[in-house]
Amino acid sequence: MSQYNIRFAHTAYTGLAIVAVFLGITQPSLAQSSLPGVQVSQEISPVGVVAITSPDGYANEVAVRLPPGDGPFPVVILLHGGVWNRDIDSLVAQSQEGPLSTRLLAAGYGVVVGTYRTYADNSRDPGPIEDCLAIVDYLKALPQADNESIVAFGHSGGGRLVLELSGLGLRTQLAAIVVAEPATTLYAEMYPVGMRAPNAEVSTDLDKYFTDENKRILEDKVRTLSKPMLVVHSDQHQVNILNDLHLFPAIRAAGKNLETILYPGFGHSFMWGEDGVTEEAFTKLVSDLDGFFKQHVRIKPQPLSL
Repeated sequence: MSQYNIRFAHTAYTGLAIVAVFLGITQPSLAQSSLPGVQVSQEISPVGVVAITSPDGYANEVAVRLPPGDGPFPVVILLHGGVWNRDIDSLVAQSQEGPLSTRLLAAGYGVVVGTYRTYADNSRDPGPIEDCLAIVDYLKALPQADNESIVAFGHSGGGRLVLELSGLGLRTQLAAIVVAEPATTLYAEMYPVGMRAPNAEVSTDLDKYFTDENKRILEDKVRTLSKPMLVVHSDQHQVNILNDLHLFPAIRAAGKNLETILYPGFGHSFMWGEDGVTEEAFTKLVSDLDGFFKQHVRIKPQPLSL
């Protein structure tokens, strides 16, 4: 059974009922974001820190912000990229200032900026998936989160984890998922045992690393996908080659509904307000996410009065 403890990043405000959402952050620090976040005051939506323990005893802390009021609210679970754990200070900073998290909050969604255990030395470790499930389980038990309005967003390695969650069916109770430039190298288990991730060779030398066994693993996994899905991506990073050649065709061949939106010309972390993304393109991204989420959540978000 997962366990939860709550504390507040701002001790001056202690009257908040908390909802958790799982955010993905691939940027090393907020200072690298090229676009500003929306300023949502702590009086309107204070940042809380929730400690969540997975069934195997591994504990993570996530940063949580909710719209004002009692809810229930739609909740976005955002998962960062990479294969490393993020410290709570960076998650709190992202929650306060990150362009994606704050704009979703302003649009009326609960947002938790979260993380998962490091698994660079074992890319097939099921632990990070259990960490994500523990977040979902927490939300399912939380009165302020509507059980039929929980959605998940994951980037790169976090996108891989969101795909894994979608394949778990009723265990997750997600209304929909969004994957941004997902790491199919991880999803298709392309890293040989003992190889440390990430390794650029794995995603560029497909003749060597995408074997018939990896093709079978990928096809088996996509057949289990059970949630409405949106893919957002650009055209600059090498992960898109593997996705275009193998992931997207496999999803469609399995008869799954796949919606994709291309934001050309930007780098791998454009969805965090980085890698040259323009204000116009980022505004469109947030609008596209909001529109997709609204199609699938029961409780519609109510924009905040700022």
